[in-house]
Amino acid sequence: MNSFKIAKMNFKNNIRTYLLYIIAMVFAVSSYYNFWNLSLNPQVNASKEISMYINATNGITIFFMIIFLIFFIMYSSNFFLNERKKEIGLYSLMGIDNNKLAFIFASEGLFLGAISILVGLFVGILFSKLFMMILAKVAILNIVFKFNISLKAILITSATFIVIFLVSFIIGYIKIIRMNLIDLIHSGKTDEKAPKVKYFSGLISIIILIIAYIIAVSYKKIGFGTSLYSAVILVIIGTTLFFRSFFTIFISRLIKNKHFLYKGTNIVSYSNIFFRIQDNYKTLAAVCVLVTATITSLATVASVKYYVEKNYEIDSPFTISYISKDEKEIEKVNNLLHSENVIPKLNTNYKYIESNSYAVINRSTFSKILNDLDYKNKDKILNKYNIDNKSLLYIEAPGTMGSLLNHKSISLSDKNYDILNIVRVPTFGKLISKATIVIDDDEYNNFKNIEKENQFNGILLEAKNSKEKMKEININIDTNSNVEIILTTKLMSILKEPKDLYTSVMTDLSSYNVAGVVFFLGSFMAFVFMFATGSILYFKIVGEALKEKNRFTIIKNIGTTKEEIEKSIKDQVKIYYISPYILGIIHSSFAIYVLSMLMTFPLYIPMVGSIVILGLVLYVFYRFTIKKYIETVLN
Repeated sequence: MNSFKIAKMNFKNNIRTYLLYIIAMVFAVSSYYNFWNLSLNPQVNASKEISMYINATNGITIFFMIIFLIFFIMYSSNFFLNERKKEIGLYSLMGIDNNKLAFIFASEGLFLGAISILVGLFVGILFSKLFMMILAKVAILNIVFKFNISLKAILITSATFIVIFLVSFIIGYIKIIRMNLIDLIHSGKTDEKAPKVKYFSGLISIIILIIAYIIAVSYKKIGFGTSLYSAVILVIIGTTLFFRSFFTIFISRLIKNKHFLYKGTNIVSYSNIFFRIQDNYKTLAAVCVLVTATITSLATVASVKYYVEKNYEIDSPFTISYISKDEKEIEKVNNLLHSENVIPKLNTNYKYIESNSYAVINRSTFSKILNDLDYKNKDKILNKYNIDNKSLLYIEAPGTMGSLLNHKSISLSDKNYDILNIVRVPTFGKLISKATIVIDDDEYNNFKNIEKENQFNGILLEAKNSKEKMKEININIDTNSNVEIILTTKLMSILKEPKDLYTSVMTDLSSYNVAGVVFFLGSFMAFVFMFATGSILYFKIVGEALKEKNRFTIIKNIGTTKEEIEKSIKDQVKIYYISPYILGIIHSSFAIYVLSMLMTFPLYIPMVGSIVILGLVLYVFYRFTIKKYIETVLN
């Protein structure tokens, strides 16, 4: 039997071992093809504006995916090689030379690569239109995508994966050639020592993490860039020390608790964990950092999408808004509404003073705006802040994604006012694209004697949620049949200054389109991190199972039942999955908290959603890991 046939036979016999890896690779290949198919799509490239931000976001996603693929394929290949060391040793004892062995086992990686590329391309092409349709829906793109197969995308995808698999083949080939027969035969034997319990290092790890959290939330005082890099570095150091020292302290305390230790199969589970800490702490720390990156990246892209949808009511609180205190102009506008048979839900006006940097209103006007718009948190906001002659409320300008404002006071007409808080609520929308300041009524009366007062007029036709309204605008810009478009055209001829007019159909949807693209492609990026997280744990723990096989055989021979062994394995694997997951949630909670402070917007929903999604993905990996672990140690 030649080497190629042996490699083919081995691949068939080990197909169950490779199943999870093949699924992950098929997903990676199909995703990679669709990213390139999107960038090369003629319908996308026909629109310069859309293609610009799609290709920019797509390029970043592809870059990170390639990095992940290189890491994942190399890590997986190393795992499969370690799992088969005894088998390689037996072949070597039979007289097969290392060069032939290297070709046989490295070739299995090429078989895996060939299947992954072929099936992945088939799945990618099959679901390519669905991929485009979801993107168009999420990003509110006014494009009806046609089914398109890009030969160039197929060639790029194939070439990328062929190169990665060939490099993996060469590395595997070299490793097997250099292997020693004695090391191969004794590959499952390990010399384990109890780790030293270092209370001081454990305490230091907690202190470092607390300092990292404090630095993260203090970005306004020490600067955002300094805060970001310092916090990330300290979190990585603190996490590594945590799993090396504090985790050791925690497990050792459990083992010393005799009541806990001799309960069920805990003596087996937690003893194994304790003796393996020195081998596993780096992996657990890496997984924890990946969990943090996954939750933070998914929550961030979801936050951008969530933010722009919620922000629409701030950008365009009124259907039609214009600046004018000319009674004749206002009457012409009202006559136009009557002639077009438009009955507004709300037709009102507000006085304000426009300074160089801010639009200034008094508390009474602010209260009227929130009540007129029926803003859901109006009572909470109005009752929370006690605006007096020395303080004011700062309302961020429409379209502000994040704020690094670090001022505690603002000067108006040579008088300083303390900022009570920075909030994001609807006022004048994009027509007055400045921050709005709310001051005391008496202070406003004094201020209008110095500065010129103007009048904002707002008309609300009907209330729709932001998503429906954006979609309607996107469609009707092309059809030109919407009543708002007709009104906009006629209002421009009525008003003396067209720049003093803003209607909902004038909303620039590019920011919403970008947010949708970022969310869609960023979500795929987050799923890449999820696969990396689950895969590292899976291969690391299953690798542990190979070393534990002899120990569990002894435990089984002294009378331990199969059910007890399975429970012991589940408890052990559960700790490996739960501990980095929980610490990662704590890390990412502070990251999302800082993001919500920057955006002055609550982001609980995106964060909770990200935690739940990652938890479900890790649970799937956990089930696969348990099944493989039990098969390895009991069969």
